[in-house]
This record gives sequence, C-alpha cells and structure tokens, in this order.
Amino acid sequence: MTPPCHASLRRLRGLTLVELLVAIVILGILGTMSYRAVDHAANSRDRLEADYAAWRQLARAFARIEGDLQQMSSRGLDRANTPALRYMPLPGGGSMLVFWRQDQQQGARLTGLSFDNNRIELLRWPTGSTDDTPLRDTLLDGVYGVNWFFAAGSPLAWTQTWPASGTSPQSLPTGVRVEVDSQRYGKVSRVFTLR
Repeated sequence: MTPPCHASLRRLRGLTLVELLVAIVILGILGTMSYRAVDHAANSRDRLEADYAAWRQLARAFARIEGDLQQMSSRGLDRANTPALRYMPLPGGGSMLVFWRQDQQQGARLTGLSFDNNRIELLRWPTGSTDDTPLRDTLLDGVYGVNWFFAAGSPLAWTQTWPASGTSPQSLPTGVRVEVDSQRYGKVSRVFTLR
C-alpha cells in the first residue's frame, strides 16, 4: 500500500478558515435578501389591505348617499313653501344638503348630508326641524372638499344651487353629482339618478 499524497491529505482535513468565512458571508447575504423579500411582501400586503378597507369605506359612503337621495321625496310635506331639497353653503367652505326622505314606517323625515371639518356626515333631525340639533353619523373622513351639482331642466343643465331658479320649492332634481376631494382617494366623482 502506498502512502497518500500531500494533496489528498489536504482534502481530508476539511474546510479552511477562508472557505468557512466565505460560506458564512454567502449565507448572511442570502438571509438578508430573504428577510427583505419577506418584509417587502408583508408591507405590500398591509398596504393593500389598508387600501382595500379605504375603498370599501368610500363605496359604503357613496351607497348610503345614493340610498338616501333616491328616497328623497316632496310627498308628505305639510307646507307648500317647505323645500323638498335645499343646498346651503356653510362658513369655512363647507356645505350641507337638507332634504325630505320618505321613510316606510315614519313617513317623511328630514335628513341631510354635511361636509364640514374634513368629513362628510349624515344628518337626521328626529323632530323634523333644522332648528334642533341633528343626529350625526360620519360617512367619510379626510375629505378636503365636496362639490354638489344638481341636474334640472330640458335640455338638462347642471347647477350648483338648489332649489334652482325658476323651479318650485317642491321640485326635485333629476340627478345629483357629488365630487369628493380627499387625501387618500384624490378626486372622485359620482352621479346619482333620482328619477
């Protein structure tokens, strides 16, 4: 039997310190890259979930606005001079819609939509008088501006005031357009057909 050569003895001894350090560095780089990929995926998931929740909140707010506007009615008003819908600008750039909404159980109910203090709120007056304090439900926060437009006439024209000039207080628009400007969504516009 011949003695092993010097090169084969070196292979039997194992890894050198330099090879071990290179392997540790490579494992460290792969671990860092894996951590960053997992962290990025988790952050992307959280961001997508937050965006989905925000868009769902916007859709719910628009659905509530649409539902209340479509129940708007001039029927059941006890005074001929009571407007079925009234648009009022508020100090500081806010605005409010006040309208009569036909409720199946309680008849005509005074309802409103208000934009003030960076939020859109649903207003309900249990007494039927705007002199009293309404119940408020926040529909949307973080809103910079809201513009309301009302469709009326033939040919159809959009106006930013209601009751429109030349219409009776009992008349209703054929459509309402709302433009919402917010930090999260940017500018979003919806048109609601009322008849």
